[in-house]
Amino acid sequence: LRDESELNYLNQVNTDVHVTVDDVLLYDTDYSECCDPTLAELSRYPHINLCVQNWIGVSETEYRNLALSIASFLEHRLSEEPELRLYILEMMPQDDDEKMGRRVAEFINKEYQSQIFAIRLPDYYPLDAVHLIQSAKLNIGTRYHLALFSLCELKRHPVTISLILDEYYRRKIERIHELYSSQSYLSVQECTSEKLEELYLRGTTLISDAKIEYIQRAKDEKIRLYKGILEGTSKK
Repeated sequence: LRDESELNYLNQVNTDVHVTVDDVLLYDTDYSECCDPTLAELSRYPHINLCVQNWIGVSETEYRNLALSIASFLEHRLSEEPELRLYILEMMPQDDDEKMGRRVAEFINKEYQSQIFAIRLPDYYPLDAVHLIQSAKLNIGTRYHLALFSLCELKRHPVTISLILDEYYRRKIERIHELYSSQSYLSVQECTSEKLEELYLRGTTLISDAKIEYIQRAKDEKIRLYKGILEGTSKK
């Protein structure tokens, strides 16, 4: 549920409501290679994934300042690690993900442009796209599912930095970070290259065994509910 109004509405129409984890947590991502040879090759390089969408609630000035801040941070990272690559991810073509990523890249010194690549994730099998996210050193962007797939990788522990666009996204982003004991997020208005560097160097917060068990129980409950619906023993 994205906000309390949805829950209130469902209660008013007398719907049996079960608040559970996001469906994507039921994906089995426990494999070491991509099936697609292109993404398999790309994922072998140390890389940062960037995904910033075009959102109606953010002004042109705010987007330009955001692009400058991200570019300054990423340029420093690329200069520190010559083998590092920057992948501009397009998750939702209708939201101009690649266009927004290119705006960031335009502010990065020409010296590092050969380390920047654009990748259209809808062209690939979903689990291969997830693997590219989870094999990164850093995932940074505004999208909820970028954060979710990055945070739920508990073996390679990519650093996850989320940029909050507005109150709608604040609820989503803060709650998924809270689930994984992370505070690596800030609003687009607060974003500076210094703050991004600070969050990156802080690294990934390792979550407790108790939190891992809690998440697993939540996933098991979701599966139980789905099975109940299919078998006709649980209401939708």
